[in-house]
Amino acid sequence: MTIRQRVEELARCGGVSDIRDAAGKRRARRRRAGLSAAAVTGLVAVVLLLPVSQSTKVRTGLAGGQPAASATTPTLTTAEITASLPRGAQVSSVIRYHGKEVAAGDDFPGGSAPVLPICAQTGCNPVVWTSTDGTNWSATWGAKPAGSIAGETLVASPNNLLLFNTGESTNLWVSTDAVTWRHVALPPAFAAMVVGVGDVIYGHGRFVAILNSRNPGSPVTAYGESNTVWTSTNGATWTRDPVPGAAAIFQSVSVEPTGFQISGVFRQGGGQATWTSTDGVSWSAGAIPSTTTLPASAAQQTTTAKPCLAPALTLRGGRQGENEGAHGDIIITNTGRAACTLQGPPTVEILKASGGPLAIRPLTSTLPTGTVVLGPSQSASAAVYWSNWCHANPGPLDIAIRLASGTVTGPFNGPPDYNQIPGCINPTGSSTLQVIESYLLATS
Repeated sequence: MTIRQRVEELARCGGVSDIRDAAGKRRARRRRAGLSAAAVTGLVAVVLLLPVSQSTKVRTGLAGGQPAASATTPTLTTAEITASLPRGAQVSSVIRYHGKEVAAGDDFPGGSAPVLPICAQTGCNPVVWTSTDGTNWSATWGAKPAGSIAGETLVASPNNLLLFNTGESTNLWVSTDAVTWRHVALPPAFAAMVVGVGDVIYGHGRFVAILNSRNPGSPVTAYGESNTVWTSTNGATWTRDPVPGAAAIFQSVSVEPTGFQISGVFRQGGGQATWTSTDGVSWSAGAIPSTTTLPASAAQQTTTAKPCLAPALTLRGGRQGENEGAHGDIIITNTGRAACTLQGPPTVEILKASGGPLAIRPLTSTLPTGTVVLGPSQSASAAVYWSNWCHANPGPLDIAIRLASGTVTGPFNGPPDYNQIPGCINPTGSSTLQVIESYLLATS
C-alpha cells in the first residue's frame, strides 16, 4: 500500500493513528524554529506522535560547548527562504556552515521554472541552496525524488555537512562544501526507516540520530517496536546503540555539557522518560515523574491550582502540510497572575476569521486524559491533524479551544507553522479534524 493509499484509507475511516509515530521530528523543529522563537519563559512543551512531510527545521549551531564556527544561527527562517524561491520550491532545513548559509528542501515546479535542470521532469527531493548574504540563493545540487514525502534535515560537524532525507525510506548525503555531495550507503535497518530520522545532532565528536521504528511491511504499522539510536563519528559509518528499558518513542536528542540526552515517552502508558549517555554509545534510562507522582512541592501546586479560565489565556497557531493533510500546532499561554491547570486532550475547532465554523467533522481523540499546570506567562502546546478539504480556500482562519469556563480563540495562520490547507483526497468524504497532541509537561 502506498503512502497516498494509506492516507486515503485514513480519511475514509476517520483515523490518523498510522501517522503518529514521528512527532519527535516535528517537536525538535518547533523547538528550534516556531515554538522556540516565541521565547516563552518556562515553556511547557506538549509532545506526541505524527510524521513530517513539510517541516520547519532550523539548526542553531553546535550544542554542548562544541565549536560554533562551522554551524551558527541562520539569519533567515525556512519560510522566509522559501518565499524568495520560485513557485514549487520549498525549504525545510537551514544551517550556517563554513561562513555561508545552506538550505535543503525540495522542488516540484508544476509548470514553473525548475530550480535546476534535473528537476524539470519529475522534480527534485532533496535540493540544496547556498547563500553568502542570506538574500540571494543559488541551487547548487539536487536529486530525483525517491519517494513522495519530503523530510530534509541538515546537521554539521566542523569537518562535514550531512543531509538526511526521510520519507518512504531514509537516505543520507555528505558534503564538505555544500556543493558536491556523496551518497552514503546506510545499514539496511537504518535505510528502511519510514519517516525515519526523528532528530539528529552533533556533539562531543559524534553524530547521534534517533530513528522512527516504522519499518515497511511491519504488521504493526502504527507503533512498530521501540525507536532506535544510531551514532557515527564521521557521518559515513553508522552503528546502532542499544537503549535499555521498555519500548519507547524518542522525541528529541540534545547535547549536554557531559554527554547526550534523549527525551521521549514509553509506548505503553505514555509516561515521559529520558535516557542519558556520556559518549552517545552506552545509555541509561530514567523516567521523569508524571503529574500523579510529582515531588511534594510540585504536587501541592497541582492540587491547589484551579482550572484555567478562558479570559486569562491567549491562543495562536499555524498549519503545515503533512501527508496531503495539514498538521496544526497550537500554543496556549497563561496571561493571568496565578498558576492554573489545563486538562487534555483539548476540544478544538477551526473557525473562519469572521467567526463562523468550517464544515469539519471532529474525530474522537484516543489520547489519555492528563493535566498540566501553567504558571504565569507559561505556555503549553497541542496539535491537530486536519484532513480532506474539498472546498474553496477558506482564507484566514482562527483556532478555538473550548474550556468549561469558555472558549479561547486565536489566529490559526502562523507562527508556529503557517497557513496550509489540506488536499482533497476523497471528494465524497467529510473533512475531519483530530487532536493528535495533548498537554504534557516539558521534558527539559
